[in-house]
Amino acid sequence: MLLLTQQSGILKPFAIVMGWIMEWIFNILNAIGIGNIGLTIILFTIVIRLILLPMTIKQQQFSKMTQLMQPEMKKIQKKYRGKKDQASMAKQNEEIQDLYAKYGVSPSGSCLQMLIQMPILFALYRVMYNIPAYIGSIKELFINIITPLQQVPDFQTKLYEVQQAANIKPGLIKLISEGQTNIGVDQMVDVMNKFTPEAWNKLQEAFSGNTEVINAISTNVPKIQEFNNFLFGINLTESPANAGIFSAYILIPLAAAFFSFLSSYSMMSRSTVDKNDPTAKMSKGMMIYMPIMSAFISFGVPAGLGLYWAMGSLVMWVQQILINRHLDHMDIEKFIAKNRAKAEKKAAKGKKSFMQKMAEMEARNAGVPEEEEKNQRSISDIASINTKKVLNKATTSSDGKSIGDLESPTQTNANMGSIASKANIMLNYEDKKSGNNKGGNR
Repeated sequence: MLLLTQQSGILKPFAIVMGWIMEWIFNILNAIGIGNIGLTIILFTIVIRLILLPMTIKQQQFSKMTQLMQPEMKKIQKKYRGKKDQASMAKQNEEIQDLYAKYGVSPSGSCLQMLIQMPILFALYRVMYNIPAYIGSIKELFINIITPLQQVPDFQTKLYEVQQAANIKPGLIKLISEGQTNIGVDQMVDVMNKFTPEAWNKLQEAFSGNTEVINAISTNVPKIQEFNNFLFGINLTESPANAGIFSAYILIPLAAAFFSFLSSYSMMSRSTVDKNDPTAKMSKGMMIYMPIMSAFISFGVPAGLGLYWAMGSLVMWVQQILINRHLDHMDIEKFIAKNRAKAEKKAAKGKKSFMQKMAEMEARNAGVPEEEEKNQRSISDIASINTKKVLNKATTSSDGKSIGDLESPTQTNANMGSIASKANIMLNYEDKKSGNNKGGNR
């Protein structure tokens, strides 16, 4: 698949904003005489992680609350283990809702933070993959080479000569030969951005008879390589796989794996989940799998992308340490009370909680007609108590008391003619019948 220089589609707005930030950082470094892609990537990663810091804090706060809730959550799960009937599942959802309300958190909170971050992180990847598209001064160096190159009558044929060394796809050459010049320029920038020193030499040899092209290559390529050179002679456009495992390039995937392990270990060591729990086993597996995956990916992509991957894990690890220290000294009771106050404001606006929506979905799946659900109090309404009522009941301190002791929804008053009232009539009938039978046996 041929890539346009800048990201298109739904990620385009995010990529443009990320590109502005990266260009701003590079221009400042270049203005003070230290313009370098590697240093730009490091500072860019730090800036982006600082922008995402509020979401990271919310995620770790949710993780902290989840750990505190774990003993009570296990009691609820144990209480309803093996019960698959609709009433039991609805009751379990109610008690879980009570538990979340007790701690003032939303079960969808962590997922929401991740969903917000996903398009940003995907856009970051595209920016890192096509840096010249977002840094005008670097793209200009490539344009200075491409412009005279396209003036050569048979330049498409000469590109075939460097196709393998320069990793130019045949489809791109065909596209350029058809006269789609504008698209060709953008895509040539993409391709040349990944040129290794060997590829530049092959290109220079192929156009050795054209003085203008040779001068353009001789003038601009050293500047491009200077911007891309990093520590220990690493060229950020070349991958460790091409450079070899015995070169300095291997430091990039090793750093990515090491920092990924530190980040995963920091998260795992904070968990108080039972080690025999399947979730804990999966987390432990991820602690091993993620560093291996990080090393594997960083080994095959350009070193600049691997550097971003490694720096992202390093900054995330440092953030986790600092945030966890803050959470350790935080007044949990005050934090829970603050969360409850926010939840009460949300409830006052009539917004349904995540668990209430889940209960309604289960009721619909159980076959409750849509019209009856609108006009009457449905099974899901019985199963999920009013959010404001939950918050009032949840004002007890986090002393580990089982939420199962809270008021049962079957004790609430049902509307006349609703499914709830019919269920209560049948229940009362069975109770009276049972009482009469006992009286007759005396």
